[in-house]
Amino acid sequence: MQFPAYNANELRDSLRQRADIAFYDDVVPHEVIAKCAAFGAKDAGDARQSLDLLMETGDVAVEQNAEHVTEAHVDEARALLERSRIVDGVAGLTQQGHLVLYALVILHEEGEAPTRARDIQDRYEIVCDRAAVEPLVPRRIRDHLGELAMLGIATRDERNKGESGGRYYEYALDTNPDLLLEALDETVDMVG
Repeated sequence: MQFPAYNANELRDSLRQRADIAFYDDVVPHEVIAKCAAFGAKDAGDARQSLDLLMETGDVAVEQNAEHVTEAHVDEARALLERSRIVDGVAGLTQQGHLVLYALVILHEEGEAPTRARDIQDRYEIVCDRAAVEPLVPRRIRDHLGELAMLGIATRDERNKGESGGRYYEYALDTNPDLLLEALDETVDMVG
């Protein structure tokens, strides 16, 4: 059974109902609900994401002993949730996944992304050599790149250069590289 994505108005109504139950009266203004709903609608239309954002926003306001929840709390909560998503996503990768991601981060930092899998493979093999790890075959590297795209850590865009250039994918980071380097701290220490 499939459920269609919620639009911002539907999310706003749902969030308002939850906020009326979970918060004291007049603590969460309409602008906060609208902003949480807008982010949820923009991301995927997923009510759970909007609810998580509203809940985290409330936690941020409580931690700051605020009397009212503000849009600034929403921004801070969104950054915290994004950091958590990245850390959890990177933590779920294998050692080889970490090395592939680190190779892509290096290429990004050098201004070489978006780039093809074969270029990532070249950098990945250097990273593996420094880590004293046997590199994977190109097919498995592409599998790891696909997983990074599925997690929202990287993007994968198909390119078609016709008969002369063929069809291929280009990969780029879709996440703050500083957060990724923080999540990859053990890999960075190992590779240098």
